[in-house]
Amino acid sequence: NRDLHIGEWGTLAYRFEGLIDEVRISSVVRSPEWIRACYENQRPDGDFVDYGIPETQKLPYITNARGATNVTENTAYLNGNLVSTGSSGTSVSVFWGAVDGGNNPDNWQYTNKWDGAESPGVFSHKISGLLSGSTYYYRFMAENANGTCWANKTSVFITDEVWFGDVSDALYLDLIPGKINVYRNANVADSALDVYYKLGGTAIPGVDYVELPGVVTIPSGQTEATIIVQPLPTSVSPKTTTVELELFSNCIKGSQANSKIQILVDNFNSWQKTMPITFPGYTGDEVLTNFPALIVLKESEPGVGFDYSDFSSPPYEELRFAASDKVTPLAFEVESWDTNGTSYVWVKVPELTQNTKIYAVWGKSGVTAPACTTNGSVWSENFVGVWHMNQTNAFDSTANKLHTQAFGSVVPASGVVDGADEFDGSTAYLNVAENELLEPRNITFSAWIYITGPGSHSELVILSKGRTGAKGHISYAFWYYPGTGLIEACVSDGTKYKAADPDPAPLNTWMYIVGTYRRGDLRYYRDGSFYSNVAAGGAIQYNIGNRDFHIGDWGYSIYTQRFKGFIDEVRVSSVVRSPDWIRACWQNQGANETFNNYGEVVTKAPVGTIYVFW
Repeated sequence: NRDLHIGEWGTLAYRFEGLIDEVRISSVVRSPEWIRACYENQRPDGDFVDYGIPETQKLPYITNARGATNVTENTAYLNGNLVSTGSSGTSVSVFWGAVDGGNNPDNWQYTNKWDGAESPGVFSHKISGLLSGSTYYYRFMAENANGTCWANKTSVFITDEVWFGDVSDALYLDLIPGKINVYRNANVADSALDVYYKLGGTAIPGVDYVELPGVVTIPSGQTEATIIVQPLPTSVSPKTTTVELELFSNCIKGSQANSKIQILVDNFNSWQKTMPITFPGYTGDEVLTNFPALIVLKESEPGVGFDYSDFSSPPYEELRFAASDKVTPLAFEVESWDTNGTSYVWVKVPELTQNTKIYAVWGKSGVTAPACTTNGSVWSENFVGVWHMNQTNAFDSTANKLHTQAFGSVVPASGVVDGADEFDGSTAYLNVAENELLEPRNITFSAWIYITGPGSHSELVILSKGRTGAKGHISYAFWYYPGTGLIEACVSDGTKYKAADPDPAPLNTWMYIVGTYRRGDLRYYRDGSFYSNVAAGGAIQYNIGNRDFHIGDWGYSIYTQRFKGFIDEVRVSSVVRSPDWIRACWQNQGANETFNNYGEVVTKAPVGTIYVFW
């Protein structure tokens, strides 16, 4: 029993009688000072905190809110915000005119007063009779028996247009800021102008970029100001996002009252080569979300197709993949790169359908490979472990880094996707030490296998999780029986359940096998097709003697069940993959040339000026 209990221990009735409050568990050792401070701060009779005497604000407090709104050539709404009335009834006034009257009521041309005892809130007063193309000033004042409070400064507005222009996008790479310029005409440039704007877009302020104040000031005598959008560093692979702005107050909204800036991961306009990739071989009805698609790159006809010599930052530093908009970058992992042959790349496709199009992009000097190539972000869609099996000690490509340790004669060899590991059926197997991540409630486990012989026993283990002594109780596994040629997907809740392959597995042939399980439903697939299921079983039993994960055996040295053949692309997921997902994996990996379509490489035309001297 691995539950957390409060007030008892979950088996016998050893139950506490009394009161319990403020239970905490931390993943660090707290210092004696911390512990003492917690006690003193929380105990009801302590004097750890000193509470002073509340102060009463006698004067009211008022602001000009966010300036004048709904400005036209002749009218405007003057806005203020009474934040506090102080200690007595408060009246509110607004003053305006063609000159700034400061905090002297007699210096203002016009005024409007709300005479009642006002409550805190927003005040708005519509004025008319304004002159087009002019500068105006206004200021709110609040007054009670204790005195007068003016807004902290005069607000300026113009009965003329303000507009956005000259946008440059930001880049996450090197944290290059983006810029948006705000303009006004020279005839209304005699005073500093605060231009308020609303924010929107997909970028998150404070996460994707430095928060903006929502106002930009065009200095006195100037006709423009710049809003800076500064990207923030991130520990995960960023996506291209947008920041949208809309003019809000203190002006007439010009023809370009809205603007949008992108925070790009990479500006693919500066890459020289693009190649469209589609997936006509996918025939499923389901839209597959964040599907890791295999992309196979190899040289084609010189000058028109894919060519390794086109890479400006070798070996593949400038390789990128983009969605159909040629803007949104896609996470990818290079499994292997061979400039003299075939290269294998995994790309996380946000939505895979028969109509999906992505782009491979390359041809730019002075850049480095993005973080997604090594941080496991390709495998974020509920993958627990992904072993490409192209090393003796096969590495896990997910962020979990559940790398294997090889025992016996594990030999790197050719596989379905780049490399595979060969197991001799006698000494060879791979092991991953006990880890709870490999113990999901719902599960999909899969592998490509190539059987070459009978191995060390009449029952052979292709992969397995857990074992109880010398008994055949495992958590989940693939078994192969050389005598009958049958393969089984197995799980155990204390009782072993087997979804058997009805047809013998052929020797010396690559096969893609998949097992899925959710409570009461064990299924087995081979080569993309559903073969059998067992409608039984409870929660998978993981709390057993040996909880390691094994590839090629079940980890019991006295009673070995070691597989003979090749194994490639082993995966464990914490969800039950759909039939469409499973079939797409089989086709994409086993028949890539028909599942994928690689379009014509397009070279960006050079832009510039050619001078000829003679």
